[in-house]
Amino acid sequence: MESRDHVEVCPDAGIIIQKLAQNIEKNGGAALIVDYGHNGTKTDTFRGFCGHKLHDVLTAPGTADLTADVDFSYLQRMAQERVATLGPIKQQDFLKNMGIDLRLQVLLQNVKDTVTRRQLLQGYEMLMDLDKMGGRFNFFALLPHNRLVASGKLKKPHHSTSLSVPVAGFGELLWK
Repeated sequence: MESRDHVEVCPDAGIIIQKLAQNIEKNGGAALIVDYGHNGTKTDTFRGFCGHKLHDVLTAPGTADLTADVDFSYLQRMAQERVATLGPIKQQDFLKNMGIDLRLQVLLQNVKDTVTRRQLLQGYEMLMDLDKMGGRFNFFALLPHNRLVASGKLKKPHHSTSLSVPVAGFGELLWK
């Protein structure tokens, strides 16, 4: 049951998710959606940006980029349990699960000049810092239900944030 007094939704996003879910259910495959947003916890995220700064959406119409956060709980509902949904999880967690720390170590070991080293570290910080992209962007996936089957048992029939069956990026990366 919805407890917010108002919500922001993008009906076109719901239609796209329904079509993706139908296609994945019928043909297999997967979808990975990356955007800034929330899991049904926010309201009033509509805003404008001009020159990378917040801008009043009613001042000088047409001069700002308009945006609103994605409500991933809405996308999950729009999948209508046709497919399994994973996430949303923060970009920081997804990239850690994909091995970004190890990749950075390898790159730093092989770089000779300080300019490139600094660029690598600054890029890593931008991607991983929770106050920057690491906390603002979320990863959300649609998969066929049978992708989450292990030993003949379905794990979490339609939505999961923790998995016993490995799905790249959505579980901790284990090196053997």
